[in-house]
Amino acid sequence: MALTRCPECRKKISESAQFCPNCGFSFKEEDLEIYKQVSLQKMLVSPRGVFFIDLVQWFLHIKEALKMKLLQMIFLVLIVSACSSPKPDNFANAKYEFAQFVRMAVYLDDQFIHEAHNYRAENRHLTGDKAQKQKSMLKWLKEIHSKQIQKMNSLEIEDPEVSRLRTLFIQNRLDTEKAVENDGYAKKPSAKAMEINQKIERNKTEYRQLFDTLKKKYPA
Repeated sequence: MALTRCPECRKKISESAQFCPNCGFSFKEEDLEIYKQVSLQKMLVSPRGVFFIDLVQWFLHIKEALKMKLLQMIFLVLIVSACSSPKPDNFANAKYEFAQFVRMAVYLDDQFIHEAHNYRAENRHLTGDKAQKQKSMLKWLKEIHSKQIQKMNSLEIEDPEVSRLRTLFIQNRLDTEKAVENDGYAKKPSAKAMEINQKIERNKTEYRQLFDTLKKKYPA
């Protein structure tokens, strides 16, 4: 099987893969085009600094008589360079980051459902009291959440709205652990468990509202 490197996380993956299994990067033609545009815009920001250093070094080595004549021209070149240098397209960056987040969230949700199904199948035979089963489930939950949070945090996100979306996604994982730990899914949960459940619902509402807003703002 031929291998290639993911341009986002640089890990080796199959050439036929449509998504990177490590970071969720999409190899669809339209997503690759957005990625190329964003990468090109970021590269175009730095040459001005390199040009300035080279220009100063050259200026210091020319004859004193020419320095004053060239000084005005040098500043003019720098001003023109600063004004004409392309700036990164913030909208394109945010759209790309949102698309990457969505793909990662879908990938992690699907992975969680698959792992949960396997966990139930493997532990169906377990007997014992409720506390033991709860302890086993909580251990499994923390392990898979730890891996998923690490993958979600591997995304490079600068846009504050997309970053907030990621925070809510991660917080939901952590609060779910607290809910299980405090019997939050019992028929009659404790006051502490009810407080955790209310927080989860508030965050879910904010997550859905922000997700819908960004989906309209950055249509696929």
